Amino acid sequence: MTTEVREPEAATSASGTVELTLLPGCSGELPGPADMRGESNGELEGGWLCEIGVGGFELRPDAALAFAAMNEAYRRETGEDLAITGTYRPLERQVSIAAERPGLAAKPGSSLHGWGIAIDFGGGTTTASGPQYEWLVAHAAEFGWENPDWAKGEKYEPWHWEYVPARAAIAGY
Repeated sequence: MTTEVREPEAATSASGTVELTLLPGCSGELPGPADMRGESNGELEGGWLCEIGVGGFELRPDAALAFAAMNEAYRRETGEDLAITGTYRPLERQVSIAAERPGLAAKPGSSLHGWGIAIDFGGGTTTASGPQYEWLVAHAAEFGWENPDWAKGEKYEPWHWEYVPARAAIAGY
């Protein structure tokens, strides 16, 4: 018995172009207003989150695609994915982290992790050293990510990075 293997046919849209995404199933579009009206910090559901392709972590769709593009650039240069220790944080997790680390963690319900637009990196970023940290400092802004000023001061968190285009649309930030 012979089985014929055929090449997949090229996909086309009405305009004749093909759109590719780094994260299949994640359009990068928000399911509601960009300023998150009607949503609650740490209680995002449905289309408000996309898996980012690393470690099962999730972010808001626009932040997820920006991260995926950044991770792809990092992978092309190093052959590795960016090391991550945390992204979206449900409210219950924010409460437990605040109890575990009093004075260090954000007040539950106020963390940008709860809006799905913050990442805690590993790979040497906890000590602001190493190839991953140096790469982020040099390139993260190209993808919309920054280690915010507050995380460079007294409350030193070199591992915490935020997606700037989304942060501007969230009340209080």
